[in-house]
Amino acid sequence: MTSQTPTPQSPEATLALLYTALARMPENVDVLVGLAGTHLSIGQIEEASDWCARALAIEPSARVTRIQTAIGEAAVKRALDDVIDGRMDRAIAALAHAPGDTAQRYHALLATAAAWFDAARGLESELDCVRLSLPVWGDAYVEAAASGLLRTLLAPGNLPALARKRKVRLEITTTARDRDAFEARPIMAALRRHAAIDYFIIPEAIAATPLPRDFAYWIMSAGHHASMERACRAGTAVSFFTADMLLSDGSLEAAQRRLDRGVQAVLVRALEVERGAVAPGDTKPADPLALTGRDLVDLGLARLGLDRAKTFPEGCRALTPCTFAVEGGYVAYGFHFLPLLVSAELARQPCVRDLLTVDTRIVRLALGDASPGGRVEIVTDPSEIAIVSTLDTARGELQKAVLSINKLGRWGASWCFEPADAAYFDWCLRHRVVFPFSGAEIAAEPSAAERASIGDLVNGYRHHAALRLATKTSGR
Repeated sequence: MTSQTPTPQSPEATLALLYTALARMPENVDVLVGLAGTHLSIGQIEEASDWCARALAIEPSARVTRIQTAIGEAAVKRALDDVIDGRMDRAIAALAHAPGDTAQRYHALLATAAAWFDAARGLESELDCVRLSLPVWGDAYVEAAASGLLRTLLAPGNLPALARKRKVRLEITTTARDRDAFEARPIMAALRRHAAIDYFIIPEAIAATPLPRDFAYWIMSAGHHASMERACRAGTAVSFFTADMLLSDGSLEAAQRRLDRGVQAVLVRALEVERGAVAPGDTKPADPLALTGRDLVDLGLARLGLDRAKTFPEGCRALTPCTFAVEGGYVAYGFHFLPLLVSAELARQPCVRDLLTVDTRIVRLALGDASPGGRVEIVTDPSEIAIVSTLDTARGELQKAVLSINKLGRWGASWCFEPADAAYFDWCLRHRVVFPFSGAEIAAEPSAAERASIGDLVNGYRHHAALRLATKTSGR
């Protein structure tokens, strides 16, 4: 006689047994927790939440709290999928009664973003205007923005040059407390000589620390997408900044020249620089900070641990996905092109406010049918436009080998894309931005081996994107 492995019961069979037990023991916490967990396992989040609430009312214990936390996390995940798919109203409704602080923080943020979008619908046309979007909150980032980014905006070839041709609105998305902190700084008066300053307030409860994982990116993206919506409604160009950015002098003027020629989006790759490496000298806090692109690039390469004397026996070493150190400098591929300036024509195009990072959304929108046709320009010459992000500490040590095609494909698919976006992925990966040291020469065109690797990477992306789509669809 052979033994047989018991066949696991289906969720439906388990639910039938639990409901039978519930009829006999309506206040049995084990039964209530079982109902909550089983409903959660099949994606019935609202039902799971209701059963968990009943269990918690009877026994406010750690085990019930754990299932409540799991339900809240599942509700957030589903809501964010809805936002990415353009169903923000459904996401807000689903989170309204979801358990847990994290779910309620997301609910408050999405509701605030929706209110910003609604308010934009009443804007009148404002031709020949440029909006500069800056989401920033918290003491450290207010300080970084005021002492770095805002001063580089005051460089002669940036805001002053832009303001001679266009009306400029600096839109700062921040908390009421941080708005007051900005207004106490003399640099704001200097900025107002060139731009109107509008504040959009993040409720303090949303920005309170500690923040849930990745929540800061959703706050920042909500602010950027609200500026995009205002640009769409008023017919204005729009530019996107983060608090820890620095621009070389002349970057905004060069970007505007491209829009004047008919380009619809000016995209730039950014390097990273340690914050202390950019010394303002003895200048006053409200003085312009005029930095050359060459200096910013050399500082960025130095932060990566590279110098012109370095040699790389393997020929190429990975730093982060799709970025490589080579002899004489640095090569970067794909994604994360900062939309430094986007035309009013592009801002008017229909666009789902999905709160994906704004660089991703703008590039996908600009590409349209996957044929840029001159509408998108990636600036690779740092003597014209250079941007860095400033960090408190270094990160991104050199790895011993190039990342595998499989890992890179999985990384690409993690950005919420679907198989149909393979053309977009391929387009990004074929744009090679070179940051050489002063005087160094790096081949402008990728080698045959690099080109073949890009094809393999796109195929890897398609595979992982299809897996993600299947998982996402099955969970609906």
